[in-house]
Amino acid sequence: MTARSVRAKVKRSYPASPLSVRRWEVAKTHRLNQAHWVWAQEQSINADLQDWLSTLRTRCTYERDNNPLIDGVVFTHYVDIVGKDGPELQVQSDSATYNDWLERHWRQWFRAPTPNPRISGAALLRLWVQSLWRAGEFLAQKVTVNADTPVGMRLMPIDPRRLGTPADITANHDVVMGIRFSKDGTPTQYYVQKAEAFGGLDLSMNYEPIPPDDIVHFFLIREEDQARGVPWLGSSLQTTADLRDYDAEVLETARQAANQGVYWYTDHPNAPYLDVNDQETLERGMQATGPPGWRPAMLTPQQPTTQYPDYHSERLREIGRPVAMPLMIIKLDAGQHNYSSARFDGRNYDRACEVIQCAISGTPKATGPLNELVDDVAREAGLYERSQRRAPPERPEEVIYEWTWSRPPQVDRDKESAADRADMEMGIAAPQDIAAARGTTLDSLIAKQQRANERLERAQLPPIPMILPRGSAYARRGDLKVAASDEPMPTPGDAKDEEEADAETVSTSD
Repeated sequence: MTARSVRAKVKRSYPASPLSVRRWEVAKTHRLNQAHWVWAQEQSINADLQDWLSTLRTRCTYERDNNPLIDGVVFTHYVDIVGKDGPELQVQSDSATYNDWLERHWRQWFRAPTPNPRISGAALLRLWVQSLWRAGEFLAQKVTVNADTPVGMRLMPIDPRRLGTPADITANHDVVMGIRFSKDGTPTQYYVQKAEAFGGLDLSMNYEPIPPDDIVHFFLIREEDQARGVPWLGSSLQTTADLRDYDAEVLETARQAANQGVYWYTDHPNAPYLDVNDQETLERGMQATGPPGWRPAMLTPQQPTTQYPDYHSERLREIGRPVAMPLMIIKLDAGQHNYSSARFDGRNYDRACEVIQCAISGTPKATGPLNELVDDVAREAGLYERSQRRAPPERPEEVIYEWTWSRPPQVDRDKESAADRADMEMGIAAPQDIAAARGTTLDSLIAKQQRANERLERAQLPPIPMILPRGSAYARRGDLKVAASDEPMPTPGDAKDEEEADAETVSTSD
């Protein structure tokens, strides 16, 4: 029999399976994997959200409120995103007057942007980030209140669970989970469930239709045609549930082993019979005797195992992975890191936070909720100025909103300060950016230094010198009465000597 006939016979012995595919073996369904893929269905994300969004929100909220680790992760994340005061707005246009005017009105409005004057803009942003974790979205309604400020527009936070479809229009295909859409996917109406009283303890069956211009609705888009947000904690729910159950079982096993303490056993064939339910109380610090042939022994606990910390850490990584949060931030422990590895892990996390920050605020190239709110503040502030018979600054044709969010604390302040100085010397960063990243403003720093110098002058003490970047044009000027950071300022005489020396060098070379 030739090799060719053998191959033909083998081929005939194993016919092609009807489940075989050309490329992806994982697309096969068989006895061993059918249970894993039983819920994998090809349908719209909105169909899945309509069935499971309420359950997801409820479980995410429950896990956050009962799991201190999840509660801490959410807290750390919104602190890193928002900071203590929220982002700093810088208006860029060819009119400095308009820039200062709009920035002043925004700061005044952002101090208390809700009807409750005790809730600041930073507190509202932190609430929004928390809502993204448990609900996948945040919702607010623009309302007008009688305020003693030029801008009376305020944001009324709304629990996303109140956004739903009224019973009388459930058959309308244009309304998806409380939002009416046009044919091109643009929201045209929001239906918000009315609350009988403040706090939403009693929700009525009536819904209030609200136009989209009066609604702030934000979520990160995961798929095309998506209408509602997906809770960020949703993909980690099974991991958190497994860890909590596993920890409870390990603790219970260790507790049982510790509670049993001393037990009696025998391997002597002539030992007297004892009922297994017989117990003996042994007082601490006293000797005791047992039946002949029986010996006391201590139960050695087997839980937690030696691999428990490693297994626990690996599962914890899954919780922070959706937002690129490294394990050292989840555990608040960098004991297993050196400076380079901690900086590398933190840098990836910082980039993920920056993407979320830009999505919330907007950028010069993309819109966002905060950018739209600045436009509303500018419009209403202009109307107020005109009502007071004052002409507001004319809005330039091109206006750019730049947002500077605070950065997490630096691991090595010397290296970060050197990097900031290099950025300023190369002209790719301004003092306003450095100040905002430190959680303050340039105007605040200047005012503090002015007050400090006034007090020093009254005390007949020298003023605080201005620290300028090394090698900058200001530091090289001889007429500036300030000191550079690393070397003293040259005097006019020294500058003249240097010019004469340069001239002599040139003439000598000629």
